[in-house]
Amino acid sequence: MLRVGKGIRIGFLLGIIFFVAGCALQLSQPQQVKLAPRLSLAPVKIGAGAKVYVTVADERGTNVLGYKTDSYIAGRGKITTSDDLRAIYQKALSDALANFDFNVLASPDPAAPNLEVSLVRFLYMGPGPNPYVVSKSYITAAATARVRRQAEALGGQNAALVHEKSYEVYHHSRTVTQLFFVEPSPGEVEERINAALSELISKLLLDMELLTFLKATGLR
Repeated sequence: MLRVGKGIRIGFLLGIIFFVAGCALQLSQPQQVKLAPRLSLAPVKIGAGAKVYVTVADERGTNVLGYKTDSYIAGRGKITTSDDLRAIYQKALSDALANFDFNVLASPDPAAPNLEVSLVRFLYMGPGPNPYVVSKSYITAAATARVRRQAEALGGQNAALVHEKSYEVYHHSRTVTQLFFVEPSPGEVEERINAALSELISKLLLDMELLTFLKATGLR
């Protein structure tokens, strides 16, 4: 009986070891996500045909969007994308402004304001793998929008910065305590990333002060 009991305990411990090792291996594997922001904004005709030229710059200098776990022990599997985050953000923003009745230009116009958006942060961090510690996953993202007007519109010599504002997004999952670590599925990770990206775009489009500066014909 003692040998049987000892064998069961050893088998149970081996099972836990193999389970944890499997989780660590899975967490160390990279994941690639598809970026597809979805905006739910009413097409309010606030632009009244005002011209605007939109540019977006990705200042992060990487295609890494985050890591599958907040732990170097498990390998921190990278989450990347083959999509151009800058281009996707710019298209979604431009399309939405067009739905707001702005005349989004394909090239700069001295009489039109320039909306310059800089993506400065986007990071998904999965939960830690420790089964005895309360853990959560989170996403943090940030962008800065600047409105500039050309000299002809302002009567000056150079383009002038007339408005600047930063926007931040922070999403976190429900905090849980569990005996065994269970990572979010690849589909859940992709959904959370796209939800954060959608909100980061929407924050600009819901900022009436920003939209007013884009519609204005000069300094206020």
